[in-house]
Amino acid sequence: MKRAVGFIAAVVFLFSDAGRGEEPAAPKPGTEAPDKAPAELSQVQSNLSGFVAVTNTPVIMKGIFGSRAPSNARGPSTETAVLRCLRWLAKTQNADGSWSSETDPKTMATGIVLLPFFAHGETPASTEFGKTVDSALSYLLGSQVEDGTFRGTEKNPAIEHGIIATAMCESYSMTKLPRIKVAAEKAMSVIIKTQRSSGLWASQFETEKGGDDIEASVWAAKAVRAARMAGVMEKELVSVTRKAAEAFPKMLAGDVEKKKTGPAVASMQRLGLTRDAAYRVGLNALAGMTMNWDQPEFENPVFHWHHISTVLFYQGGDAWKNLNRSFSRTLVDRQTVEKEEGKKDCGYWVSPGKDE
Repeated sequence: MKRAVGFIAAVVFLFSDAGRGEEPAAPKPGTEAPDKAPAELSQVQSNLSGFVAVTNTPVIMKGIFGSRAPSNARGPSTETAVLRCLRWLAKTQNADGSWSSETDPKTMATGIVLLPFFAHGETPASTEFGKTVDSALSYLLGSQVEDGTFRGTEKNPAIEHGIIATAMCESYSMTKLPRIKVAAEKAMSVIIKTQRSSGLWASQFETEKGGDDIEASVWAAKAVRAARMAGVMEKELVSVTRKAAEAFPKMLAGDVEKKKTGPAVASMQRLGLTRDAAYRVGLNALAGMTMNWDQPEFENPVFHWHHISTVLFYQGGDAWKNLNRSFSRTLVDRQTVEKEEGKKDCGYWVSPGKDE
């Protein structure tokens, strides 16, 4: 199996995004995870420092990204696994700040790899991973063209753009750098323009030709939520959110394909539709799904596992506790650990899926 960068990042994102670990305290049903404790960031000289004053005074960033749970929500073994993977990702970063993958374009791979760093609370000012995050952001900023798209996203442009737009919006939430806000606004303008009359998105940016694409729509919805939380184009995204909120419940009507359930329910949760009847139906369906590493139900299981685990974490209750108790241990046990004398351990995962 390939050690695809996108897959590895998705697995550590699975761990980090909602503070997964051995028995974290789950939020009450229908609520967000608690705000991250204020991050005290000593400003460091970086490629982005021309856009923010460099001082010796810590910058206190209070509650800038409400979906970030504190790191102590993870148990010690899962936190160790997360750190090993972040170190592996940092070690395999290219000199230009990007990441390469056998299956994903460099810009897409770089966008998705940044997400677990942000989920872990890392910024360009972080002690261990600051340079990694800084150079990756510089690469993405340099890859954006005037119309808001990014070079190297021609294969599945809407999916790839949605991933990068999410990364740019989360980056602005974490850093508040003006140049990143401009880039995030340009990226979100593309998502606004390419939303279809159905309320969803197509994989090739078609506004009316072809059909809706579940993966493109899921990433667009994730970018919309990240943008609104970051204060990026909030007014412009109100109607976009409304149209998407009307579309996603329709995915769960009738005889729903299993591959649509997790992504659709997760998107509804991100759009605030937790009281919708379709959401409740989808939630009940997720409770019966398995996350079996040896016999995965999906060809791209980590994509689906990420959405399923996110939904259940934020929903809380026995379904999350049961999933977390079994699967967090599986992820820790399945990590391949690289040891090198005099250096901290690194780790990665090999995908159990055919398409990852």
